[in-house]
Amino acid sequence: HNLFPLVFEALLDGRTPRINGDDYPTPDGTNVGDYLHVADLARGRALYDASCASCHGATGLGDGAAGKSLDPPPRNFHERDRLLALSPFALFSTITYGLDGTGMQAFAQQLDEASRWDLTYYVGALGFGQDEIARGKALLDTQRDAAIARVPNLAALTDRSVAELSGGDADGEALLAFLRAH
Repeated sequence: HNLFPLVFEALLDGRTPRINGDDYPTPDGTNVGDYLHVADLARGRALYDASCASCHGATGLGDGAAGKSLDPPPRNFHERDRLLALSPFALFSTITYGLDGTGMQAFAQQLDEASRWDLTYYVGALGFGQDEIARGKALLDTQRDAAIARVPNLAALTDRSVAELSGGDADGEALLAFLRAH
């Protein structure tokens, strides 16, 4: 059910992934997203709402009611420097093992691996705006060779941060925003 690797490989190969059907409504009613990633990110969103929003807030700003009494406070997933510095693998590790000295608990026992990855990619895309994601899609469509040079394989996208892969370039950040959100 995790389409991310297949979609990413197809995009880098210049192919349009073919999935039967039309755009599906998302569980949150926003219908934001396309049918290629809704299954994974929608599941991540549902897991976030159930397990994370009470502390991190509904939109990931770190302003959830349960988090108000925590010291240190929950992370704001929209903090740009942190967003660019964390790899999906680092987020996955935090979700899996928690963070000592904080209110961030481990979810290894509560969520299976696939669920933790769905949650990882949902959280990892929270801080990117729709305009930046759309610009990243346009760059992928027009600069495929540059995209491949930045992200040679799925392991690089998973193990390295946006800052590492983009080199601080705004176009690179937009491209990676698109790839993380899909």
